[in-house]
Amino acid sequence: MISARANGIDVVDGPFANLADHARYEAECRRALALGCVGKWALHPGQAMIAMRCFSPVREEVERGATYGSRLSCAVAAGDGAIQFEVKWLTPRSVRIARRAIEFEERIKAATAEQ
Repeated sequence: MISARANGIDVVDGPFANLADHARYEAECRRALALGCVGKWALHPGQAMIAMRCFSPVREEVERGATYGSRLSCAVAAGDGAIQFEVKWLTPRSVRIARRAIEFEERIKAATAEQ
């Protein structure tokens, strides 16, 4: 996982064969998300809906990514390498993590537009 992410490769978690156990599949999706995966295989339409709900960014994450980026850009322009904002330290790394939600949302929109 670490090597893939370090090289810009998105990791998708493998399948979950018990098609009837939606609660366990959702737990597996949340575990995969916590480990850094960007998705999970779905073998059934019911699983696909759960995976989409678990892996799609929520509006607050997208807005936070945009806010963090603009705040840090202003700070860097002023000569600061990091700033404190809303009880957090914003660094280029924290902004990069927050912007993942924006990038993921854009990829979802692009894929949806192609269909």
